[in-house]
Amino acid sequence: EEENLRANEERRKMLADAPRLIIGTWRNQKGILEFRAGGTMQLTLEDQGTTITGTWSIVGDLLTVTETGRVTRGRRERALPDPNLSRIIRIDAATYEMEDVSHGSGVVFKASRIK
Repeated sequence: EEENLRANEERRKMLADAPRLIIGTWRNQKGILEFRAGGTMQLTLEDQGTTITGTWSIVGDLLTVTETGRVTRGRRERALPDPNLSRIIRIDAATYEMEDVSHGSGVVFKASRIK
């Protein structure tokens, strides 16, 4: 019982720090993500030559990213209309782990901080 309480308290503290911890530049399986203070973000999909801009917010254990723009190989494309939701599994100053819950895929993204 005490161990569960301690684990729950550690998770609560981690999630309370998540909006501060996520600000920075990260590399995950898809490419390079930059989360900026003020709630804007940019994702560069290196293999596709695509840059996605958008907004982000964290409420509880959910990170919501909404696209506002998309450019592939210099060509402007339509931004995806639906927000992308990820459940925060773990985040600290150096790494994060999140599960995609938007599309029911259950894909887990792991990232390392670049700066």
